[in-house]
Amino acid sequence: MYSIGIRDKRVLTIVSRMLKAPIKGSGVPTRGTPQGGILSPLL
Repeated sequence: MYSIGIRDKRVLTIVSRMLKAPIKGSGVPTRGTPQGGILSPLL
């Protein structure tokens, strides 16, 4: 996201934490975003 122009460290930290958050019943995702996740439209 930094390479496309998003430079705000707070936003990048929040997105990073959300992508690394565990999913109930599945654990921590290794790639991609969960279906229906709130970050899906952004990414």
